[in-house]
Amino acid sequence: MGNLKEFLPYIVSVFSAVLSFLAAVIVSRKSNKTEMKKLKQQHEFELERMQEEYKKKEELLQQEYALRAGTQMVTSLIEKTTTAVYDAPAIKQEINKQAFNSFTHQKAKKKNGKKKK
Repeated sequence: MGNLKEFLPYIVSVFSAVLSFLAAVIVSRKSNKTEMKKLKQQHEFELERMQEEYKKKEELLQQEYALRAGTQMVTSLIEKTTTAVYDAPAIKQEINKQAFNSFTHQKAKKKNGKKKK
C-alpha cells in the first residue's frame, strides 16, 4: 500500500490527462461536424450559383448563334437574289444604258462648263 501512495499523484494526473483528451476529442468532433455542415451548405450554394451562371451563358451563346445563323441566311438570300436579278438580260441592259447615259451626261456637262469659261 505504501507503494501505491507514491504513484497516486502520477495516476491522478494521468487519469485527468486521459479525461481531458477524451473531452477535447468529443468537442473537436462536434465542431468539425458543424464546420463540415457549413462547408457543405456553402459548396451547394456556390454550385447552384455556378450552374445558373452557366445556363445564362449558354442561353446567350445560343441566341448569338441563332442571330449569326439568321444574319448569314439573310445575307446569302440577298446575295442570291441580287445575283439573280443582275444576271437577268433585261436588267443588265437597263443598268448598262443608265450607266452609259450618266457617263455621257457628265461628259457633256464638262464640255459645256469648259466652253462657258
